[in-house]
Formats: sequence, structure tokens, C-alpha cells
Amino acid sequence: MKMKLLRGYFRAKGLLEDFAKEERGAADIIAIILIIAVVVTLAGIFRKQITEIVESLMDRIKGETLNS
Repeated sequence: MKMKLLRGYFRAKGLLEDFAKEERGAADIIAIILIIAVVVTLAGIFRKQITEIVESLMDRIKGETLNS
């Protein structure tokens, strides 16, 4: 009887530890999704400025390439 109780205790303990690990993993996934959402939102807000910066960099690269 005592062995069955011990087995049940260790099994329950293992299940609780697995559940806690899963919850941490889910929290990490949610954090990553939130970070991606913020980056996409900022890119949408500053789209015009980002486009201008990239175009000026590309023009500068093309100019340096043609001069070489």
C-alpha cells in the first residue's frame, strides 16, 4: 500500500513539473508573438521613413559601385 502511495506521489509530482515546463514554453511563445506584433506595427507606422532610408542607401551603394 505504501509503495502505491509513493508511486502515485512521484507520478503526480512529475505531471506537475511537466505542466509547469509547458506553461513556461507557452509564455515564451506569447512573448515572441508580442515582440513580432510590435515590430510589424512600428514598421507599418514608419513605412515611409524606412522606405526613404533604404532607397537612399541603395542609391549610395549603386553610386559607389559605378565609381569603382
